[in-house]
Amino acid sequence: MATSTLKPHGQVTIPTEIRHRLGLTAGIRLRIEVDADDKIVLIPEESTRAKPSVSRWSDFVAKTYGSMADDPIARGDQGSYEKREELA
Repeated sequence: MATSTLKPHGQVTIPTEIRHRLGLTAGIRLRIEVDADDKIVLIPEESTRAKPSVSRWSDFVAKTYGSMADDPIARGDQGSYEKREELA
């Protein structure tokens, strides 16, 4: 869990790891709501949200690489081919 401090002018900084995870960048608009338990909920407007970056994709690949190592890809019948002479 990340924490942030409320500044004198009412500003709060969203921690870097959360901004990167959610694709939040400077200039996006956030809808602010208070739920039934008096918790503050920030909801980014989709039209201003950043598209996933290449670094996020490479992070995903790094985390999932080898996850299917025990599930080999089965190769089906490849048909029959004419045997050609061997190259020396």
